[in-house]
Amino acid sequence: MNERTARFLSFLFHPLILPCVTLGVMIANDPVVRLLLSPKLMLMILGMAFITTILVPLLLIFLVYRLGVIRSFYMRSREERGIPLLVIAVFYYLTYYLLKGLHLPQIFHMFMLGATFLMILLIIFNFFLKTSLHMAGLGSFTGLMTGMALHYEMNTSAFILAGILLSGIVGTARLKLDAHRPPDLYIGWLAGAAVMFLIGWLF
Repeated sequence: MNERTARFLSFLFHPLILPCVTLGVMIANDPVVRLLLSPKLMLMILGMAFITTILVPLLLIFLVYRLGVIRSFYMRSREERGIPLLVIAVFYYLTYYLLKGLHLPQIFHMFMLGATFLMILLIIFNFFLKTSLHMAGLGSFTGLMTGMALHYEMNTSAFILAGILLSGIVGTARLKLDAHRPPDLYIGWLAGAAVMFLIGWLF
């Protein structure tokens, strides 16, 4: 894998994108949601999630960068990641609150509450090591699909396999870019997978 490919993969599977993608997968594969909600309402929910989990956090992180609070928009050092992670956690909780007010199965808003808890966990980890957010996101997706498969008896094997495969590919890309050490990848993936497996299994 060359450096250009590694950068493309890191951008394509950016951790901020994954919660919105995961919500889309959940909506598309939940027969109750497809029965209760019109396609227009589904798109509105995903649009709301896009604004609260991707657009606004990115804008605020860019503002923090422009104000000189962090040196790099890409948060290359561990010390720069605390405030952006806190911003992300706040907006994940806001998304949880908004989803909770909708007539959706409990798993949808609990997924965002789990994502909030995971961000807080990563903030704590950040005092000691530069945990990979990419791997935490992919671990979350894989863990959630596994938990939902057990709890709801859903056939999510294709998503589980995709999550495992992408975890290996993106993890290799992050190592190629020298963005992390192997323990950063393993701990990030396991933290995401464990938290979201419990969410999918219990709710």
